[in-house]
Amino acid sequence: MRKGAVIMASVLTLVGCRQKTETPVSIYIGTYGGNLYETTYTPGTEGNGFSELIPTASENPSYLALADDGTLFAVNECGASSAISSFRSGVRTGHSTEIGDNPCYVTVHGNMVITANYTGGSMSVFQTDESGAITPVQTFMYYDGSGVVPGRQESAYIHQTRFIPELIADAEGIHGEWILASDLGCDSIHLYKVQHGSQDPCTEYPGIDCGAGSGPRHMEFDCRTGMLYCITELSGEVISWKISASKDGTPLFTEKQRIKADMLDAGGSADIHLSADGRFLYTSHRLRNDGISTFKVGNDGTLTRTGYTQTGTHPRNFLLLPDGKTMLVAVRDSHQIEVYSIDQETGIPSVTDQVLKFPAGNDPVCMIIRTDVTASK
Repeated sequence: MRKGAVIMASVLTLVGCRQKTETPVSIYIGTYGGNLYETTYTPGTEGNGFSELIPTASENPSYLALADDGTLFAVNECGASSAISSFRSGVRTGHSTEIGDNPCYVTVHGNMVITANYTGGSMSVFQTDESGAITPVQTFMYYDGSGVVPGRQESAYIHQTRFIPELIADAEGIHGEWILASDLGCDSIHLYKVQHGSQDPCTEYPGIDCGAGSGPRHMEFDCRTGMLYCITELSGEVISWKISASKDGTPLFTEKQRIKADMLDAGGSADIHLSADGRFLYTSHRLRNDGISTFKVGNDGTLTRTGYTQTGTHPRNFLLLPDGKTMLVAVRDSHQIEVYSIDQETGIPSVTDQVLKFPAGNDPVCMIIRTDVTASK
């Protein structure tokens, strides 16, 4: 081959490497506004990387969940007129207003759908059928109580509901299906056992005390180590517990660590997620020095804080993409989703120049990956 041809081949190879992209990911986005959205993001793309936003009308669809059959659930966080809605292919298939005030989280487990109702200090249970229709079962617990932080803990505030993963339950000898509900107002995580076929779908058991003034918000599980992690909104800590079982198969929680995540005590810690390989844990923080904390996870689940990355204004939910290299952050008051590149050695995210801006009056607060279809760009 001639020298010029070799050089040209090398140039083409380099260009091809720069333009190589990962698998596109289809993403649903909840907002404070009049729409939920769908878009596609392709990691490794030069330029923006996002496809056009596709809107679906829904009032304040602030948190989303996706069922195995592809049904999308959105809580409509609208005070006393709050609701839960279900969608398929952009068409609403179910709607119910029999729900507590200001639902801020939704969990799907089989045909059971559970909402955490923040202002109402309650949890609501629904069932769905094959069409996606929603039937109320029970708003089964309104909590009394308060905390020690003035203006933030006047009553119970249920912020999230999560099922203990089957992998942890099987490994630890836990019997049945169990729900955890974080209560920011009462500094506790409530514990319930699912009772299939019973008039009362869930039975309460003694829960977890998180400490006065902590304000537990969101939770994450590590199935490798059998750990539960919780980010506390008010004290800005990550609390970790080792999950085990009593002789009768009831889950037990042994506190292992409290580590500071918000070094400025801003009282605005928000979300928490574990990387797919389990090496890193991330938390988001608002109100002062907004950003993302990075923790290295030890083999026993112990955390070491290793970095902090500033973001746009008021980061809420963030999303770790399947490529393990990319983090998307919903920054509500900057009205956009920002893209961060994750260092494969340290796990620390760094901001890129890629952003997805939203129409006025629609501020992004939640993102989930659409898994029922193959995304296409």
